[in-house]
Amino acid sequence: WLFIVNDKSWGCKILFDSVDSIITFRKRIGAALWETKQKSPFNKLSSTDANYIIDCYRGINTENDFFDDDDDYRSDNNDSFYDYDFNENGSDKNVNFDKELYDDYNDNDKNSCLAVGCSTNRSFVSRGSNIGVFKFNDDDELEFSTLIDTKKNNKFSYCVPRNMMTHQQDRKLLLLDENNPYSIYSMDTETNQIVDEWETDKDNYGRTFEIKNILPETKNAPRTNQENFVGFSGGSVFMLDPRSREAVVNKTVQWKSKTNLTCGVTTKDGQLAFGSLNGDVRLFDKKFFNIDEPFKGKNAKTKLCLSGQPIIGVDVTKDGKWILATCKTHLLLVKVTSTNDKTKIGFNNKLQYDERYPPIRLELTRGHLLEMNGNVNFTIARFNIGLLGERSIVTSTGPYIITWNFNKVKNNDIYSYQIKKYQDDIIADQFKFNDDKDIVVTLPNDVTVARRSILID
Repeated sequence: WLFIVNDKSWGCKILFDSVDSIITFRKRIGAALWETKQKSPFNKLSSTDANYIIDCYRGINTENDFFDDDDDYRSDNNDSFYDYDFNENGSDKNVNFDKELYDDYNDNDKNSCLAVGCSTNRSFVSRGSNIGVFKFNDDDELEFSTLIDTKKNNKFSYCVPRNMMTHQQDRKLLLLDENNPYSIYSMDTETNQIVDEWETDKDNYGRTFEIKNILPETKNAPRTNQENFVGFSGGSVFMLDPRSREAVVNKTVQWKSKTNLTCGVTTKDGQLAFGSLNGDVRLFDKKFFNIDEPFKGKNAKTKLCLSGQPIIGVDVTKDGKWILATCKTHLLLVKVTSTNDKTKIGFNNKLQYDERYPPIRLELTRGHLLEMNGNVNFTIARFNIGLLGERSIVTSTGPYIITWNFNKVKNNDIYSYQIKKYQDDIIADQFKFNDDKDIVVTLPNDVTVARRSILID
């Protein structure tokens, strides 16, 4: 237990005289924390939701059967960060780029968004209305390539990106504008110009859609020429087809109730998962957009009521078997196959409570929390992406970057993480494509790479 009094951190430990006392305390504190976050009576929940929420507070799981026979588990005996240095001679910690040129465009702006390419080894970092392009050279070092000014050579209004997504083998970069929630801009990364603006302020039925975020149609779509992609707002999800001559929004699912969607992700087969302010994650199959009536809401195949904290980010393994949800102070890793039938996945079938695996709650150790004065605010946690399969998880809080060993976590080693501190708070972080060692790290005025050293038996 950690609390702060007069700017000082204090840690305490509660001892129980029996297992029953621990279980009773966990149920009561879990219910109280949920009610505090959701401002709603815990006893109004269904037994399935209530029990699963309590499971989020269970700590280390007693079950040891998370691994499927086909899980690729390899023991990593020595995981650590070491400095990956850059400069003209390869000895500095920073990426080699002309900082004066970079800062001349907007002295008052800071780096804000990061998108890591999956086909060209390029990374894109937004800074006000500008976008810096970085690439890994033949020596596997990150170099500054060029800076794109969206105000120049652009027939559309300039864009201040609040989110970016690589598209069509990195030939396109899709941008959401900080000042315009109804448009998506498409930038040609070969000419460095915005070439299209797709408005979503109306569809075939005259409805308005404010875009919260966009997703690839499938997890592998950015590596293909697929043009369609998915957008969502707080209460609706829609398919966008840039080829349409009429309205770019051509399929829509909208709920009457307050779903309060905050984040989403797709699997390699096109199944969808959405997190919400309500602290739940909804899983849908790939037939999500096969709707009989326009704007008719759809029930999730499986709805996971988690700890009650808003879900600020969600990721999924390519096979759809594991969900990773990010909350402000902790991560929740959930295996969404049935405990009775490993071929039954929560995206395609409803998982009853008695066939659900309990969530694995990932938190920092008390020692690290004391070092941070209890101030934890995780950025969106992500798996590494690529052909190697998911082996690591990365996130950050303040100036600290943290990675968990996915295989060890699945085996109940929840404190199997490495941590590295920077001088400034981290804005965004993401693994290099097809690599679980190199992590592109964006700081307010810098871009660098953290490299994990992994020795594998």
